Amino acid sequence: MVVKGLTEPSSRLALRLAWGFDLSGEGDELQVGGSVRLGSWDDPQRTHVLATVDARYRAYFGSEELKTFVEIGLWASVKSLAALGGLGGVGLAYDPSRAWGIYLSAQFNGGFGEARITGVSISPGLQLRW
Repeated sequence: MVVKGLTEPSSRLALRLAWGFDLSGEGDELQVGGSVRLGSWDDPQRTHVLATVDARYRAYFGSEELKTFVEIGLWASVKSLAALGGLGGVGLAYDPSRAWGIYLSAQFNGGFGEARITGVSISPGLQLRW
């Protein structure tokens, strides 16, 4: 991350919650969500991403149970530093039933605003459907 011309490396453990829905009836999803940093929110120098919102489209490829996915979207940092940018990622999902599934994804994001932010993330996840 670059803030006021200075590079500030940072890492965070975060929790992301999202709501997704199938736009086409084919299983691909539009997701709208947000994440919050877990742990301390103390950031007097304003050099950490504390909370984000995002919207992404996730396209699945494979069988009903085991599939890969590609996602693209927009994200914004909304707490501590304001920035807006794009994101992209790939992942693997396993759905043992129609009610739930698990996934692992890798994502890259970048944004501009009060800071130039680039990030890489590895995310395990759980999806619940009803």
